[in-house]
Amino acid sequence: MKTLTQLRVEKDNLLGLGELTDALKYLSAAKMGKIKKKVLANRYFLQEALTTKTELQKYVYLLKKENKDKTKKKKVAEAENVDSANSLIVSVMSNQGLCGQFNGQLAKKIIRDFPAGGPDLVIIGKRGKGYFGRSAFADKLTVVDVPESVSIEDLEKVFTRIKLYSHVYIYYNMYVTAVKSEPVQAAFSASPDEETKEDDTNKGKKNAVQEDTVARTYIVEPNFDDVLDYFQSVIAEAVFVQQVLESRLAEYNSRMLAMKEANDNIIELLNQQKKEYNRVRRTKINQALTEVSAGRALW
Repeated sequence: MKTLTQLRVEKDNLLGLGELTDALKYLSAAKMGKIKKKVLANRYFLQEALTTKTELQKYVYLLKKENKDKTKKKKVAEAENVDSANSLIVSVMSNQGLCGQFNGQLAKKIIRDFPAGGPDLVIIGKRGKGYFGRSAFADKLTVVDVPESVSIEDLEKVFTRIKLYSHVYIYYNMYVTAVKSEPVQAAFSASPDEETKEDDTNKGKKNAVQEDTVARTYIVEPNFDDVLDYFQSVIAEAVFVQQVLESRLAEYNSRMLAMKEANDNIIELLNQQKKEYNRVRRTKINQALTEVSAGRALW
């Protein structure tokens, strides 16, 4: 049985830990509120920008194919021979711990999607490396430290590397609701031919989409190539920053929920500890009364 002194020390420790988890919970909520409006406001615009980029690429591809453009056919033929090893995974994880399943669920999804490894792996966030120590990615990963207040300049090094690969997959956690975030995989090809090649390969599944694209009329100035270059550089960088910010928002939300759960557990432990303290105290009092009664009986 614990002594009263031990129980008082245990209580002080629990109270201190409760203050810490409470502070981290409110700090995460404050950070979450700071970027939530920006992330949600940009989400729809950038999704539409990506849709427009894809449609323009299909439109250009189908037009050039219809005109039997030899240069385009040559590029498509080269794209079909791309080495599958020339692929990259970018995983957006956290720099700090105490965020529940935020990092773990993302690592599990990557390992499940690529059980044999294969692509190179770039991890944004220092905490992510430990989740791949025993996986097929252990010898092929690179960790990049990016500050919480992320900008395009902070990600320039990663984006420059992305351009060296034919197939790029971005893995990040997306904020869904205040109690839910889910791991997401987004294809992020630096080469327009990759997406158009895939559409052409799966004609049976995507005829309706292609017909809809051809039916649309685009007025493009100064020309298609310049517009697609803009989408591949400026818009692509903005989308990448958005995905990192989406991950940050999900991280703050996960940490807030984890700290709330920890704080609830501490409150429950304090209640149990209080009952034990009262039981030990009552036992001590009863023992003292028994000893007094026994002493009086001797007189």
